[in-house]
Amino acid sequence: MGETSHDWSRLRERLTGKWQVPLLAVSLVGLAAALLTYKSPTDKIPFDERRDALAGLIDKGQYTAAMESASVLLQIPEKSARQMAPVHLAMARARVLRAEKNDVRVASVGEAALEHFTLATEGELVLTPADTVLLAKAYEWAGDREVAIDHYERAAAAMERPEIDLRWHLAKLHGRRDGGTEGRRDEGEERDRGTEGRRD
Repeated sequence: MGETSHDWSRLRERLTGKWQVPLLAVSLVGLAAALLTYKSPTDKIPFDERRDALAGLIDKGQYTAAMESASVLLQIPEKSARQMAPVHLAMARARVLRAEKNDVRVASVGEAALEHFTLATEGELVLTPADTVLLAKAYEWAGDREVAIDHYERAAAAMERPEIDLRWHLAKLHGRRDGGTEGRRDEGEERDRGTEGRRD
C-alpha cells in the first residue's frame, strides 16, 4: 500500500505542469491560423467605390468629408501610384477649396496641396484647366508667385472663355511683379470692356 502511494506521488510529480504543453501547442496553432487569416481593417474598405465617391463629395462642397475619406483610402497598402492618383487629386482639390471657403489661404495649406498634386501627376493623371487653377493657387499660397502665374496662364489658355475673376487675378499678379502700373492698366481695360458690354 505504501509502495502504491509512493508510485502515485512520483507519477503526479512527473505530470505536474505537463498538461500545459498540449494546451500551449493548441494555442500556438490557433494563433498561427488567426495570423494567416487576419486582414487589416483597411482591406474591408471598398476602395473603388470610396474613391469614385470623392468627386461627388467635393461637388457638394463637403470638403472635410472628402479629405477624411481620402485619408482612409491613402492608408490602404499595396495600391499602385496610378490607383492612388485620383485619391491624391481629390485630397488636393478638397484642401484648396476648403481653404478658400474658410478664407485660410496660408502657406501650409498650399504646400500640403502641392504634395498631393505632385503624387497625382506622378500617377499619370492629367490635370484639367480647373485643377490647374487650384494648383496655381497652391503655388501662390506657398509663396512661389512666378510658378503660380505660369499655371494661371496655362489654365486660362486652355479655357475657351476664362472667367473674369481669373483674368483679373492674373492682372493683379502681373501688376505686383511689374511694380503695379501694368496691373492697374489691365484692370482698367477689363472694367472698360464690361462697361461697353453693358451699353450694348
